[in-house]
Amino acid sequence: MKEVLIALAVGVGIGILIAPDRGSETLQKIKDQLDDLIDKASDKLGQAADKGKHIYKESKSKVSGAADDIKHAAKRFE
Repeated sequence: MKEVLIALAVGVGIGILIAPDRGSETLQKIKDQLDDLIDKASDKLGQAADKGKHIYKESKSKVSGAADDIKHAAKRFE
């Protein structure tokens, strides 16, 4: 994923730099492209965080259930 974002940024940067626009227009294009890239990266980071939270909650629930099962099994041996 990281490599794709880097390649995208490099490709956009090269494309903008060789475009026949004025300096101020080129700088604005670079700014706009960087803003878009930051937004996409932020979205991906948010998605990854949400997925991590989901996995954590799911794992916590499974571990808690297993601990309860072990406690019940141990009581049978008392």
